[in-house]
Amino acid sequence: DLKAHETTCAHAWATCMWCLEEMEQYRMLGHDCLPVSEDEACSICWEAFGDLADKSSPPVILLSGSRRSCGHVRMCRRCVECWSRKGEGSAACPVCRAPFDEATALPEHLLLRGAKKRRSHRSYKQKTVLPPREKMVPGTFWFVSPLDIRFTHDSVSEHFRPFPKDGVMQQLGILDSAHELLSTFEMPRDLDLIEVVWHEDHLYVAGTYNRRLCMYRLLAIYARHRFALVKIRVEDREVPGLRFLEKLTTKCEGAAVQVRWNRFVGQDRKSVVWPEAVALLAGAAGDDPGADTPQ
Repeated sequence: DLKAHETTCAHAWATCMWCLEEMEQYRMLGHDCLPVSEDEACSICWEAFGDLADKSSPPVILLSGSRRSCGHVRMCRRCVECWSRKGEGSAACPVCRAPFDEATALPEHLLLRGAKKRRSHRSYKQKTVLPPREKMVPGTFWFVSPLDIRFTHDSVSEHFRPFPKDGVMQQLGILDSAHELLSTFEMPRDLDLIEVVWHEDHLYVAGTYNRRLCMYRLLAIYARHRFALVKIRVEDREVPGLRFLEKLTTKCEGAAVQVRWNRFVGQDRKSVVWPEAVALLAGAAGDDPGADTPQ
């Protein structure tokens, strides 16, 4: 049906829950919200956003009918409220004149303050934040970093299950699949969907996607500019058919997995102990240093 198709269709539209930018789903995989530094100034009053935030006047996103009206966020709440009262009829962005009827605060983690501002915007983009736990209930879909998903298994095979292609059975490995994704810039038809559950306040693979998570962790670590996020569906851990606790064999709270045998993938480059993977993927990182920092 249409709803099921839109769940994984690469060209269906999605909205970033933080910056509210709308885009086709395949673009969400490499999406980074643009942060604002506390040293930057409101484009109307020219006061620094760090000082304005302390006065409960953070930078805002302008909305029209609950959708982002334009891309301008260099305005504080106080100025936008004053500006909207001055206009006749519907309020308009003072920069591009796009109409808006509401303003919502830029999420707090997108305002670079203190230690954050000493890092470049580019390095800050490597930080990921999970949606609020109370919203991530069974049956909901989200885009999250694979570095924020825990492994259920202690070890996995290097190879995926065999599958038919062009009348021939094929069996790709984790690195084969990663290389295939990296070597093509064609837009995918469908997105992978990883099922996850909540367990002890962390997101875990629901049980059957550990190899796929391993691949996407490697891609997020070495090619974050293209594979920062994956799409997930939250499942109920207590569903009898899931048998999550029976499958839970990790000895490190899912932070890393062993690829049989004696090769390991964790949450950053230092915890990738797999020479062939490093050799294959290191060149894909380009000028994206440190892109593997987990939440």
